[in-house]
Amino acid sequence: MKKSLFLLLTLIISPIVYGYDDYFITSENPITKIENKTPNIISVKEVTTLMNDRNIIIIEIKKEGNGIFNLTSNGKQSEIKITIKDNKVKISPSDYNYYTLDKAPGVFELDPPPINIPKKKEEKQTGKITSPEQVGEEK
Repeated sequence: MKKSLFLLLTLIISPIVYGYDDYFITSENPITKIENKTPNIISVKEVTTLMNDRNIIIIEIKKEGNGIFNLTSNGKQSEIKITIKDNKVKISPSDYNYYTLDKAPGVFELDPPPINIPKKKEEKQTGKITSPEQVGEEK
């Protein structure tokens, strides 16, 4: 009974939890302050890279509604509004670059490798000393 109830709840809750894509925003300048005004609708997290650029944030969408957060970059404060309705997300204004985390940016093909690859000459190493300069003078 417990297993079937758990399975039923998992199937009901799964489309709600995984219904929205997460987004990340990049900025040309470091982001100094993030203030989330609607934490029940969206979650905003700062990402610190290896180079400590501090110019990337991740937006996790929790449910439908209107989300607002303030972003301070280069001394300029911007209010970013996110509208989530019918599994569609609209982010405004477009001063920053927005990308989705859950979808690939596009399909691209790699160039095929060259057909004629030149082979290196293999050098045999015998382990014998060929000249006295390698070890010192022989007597």
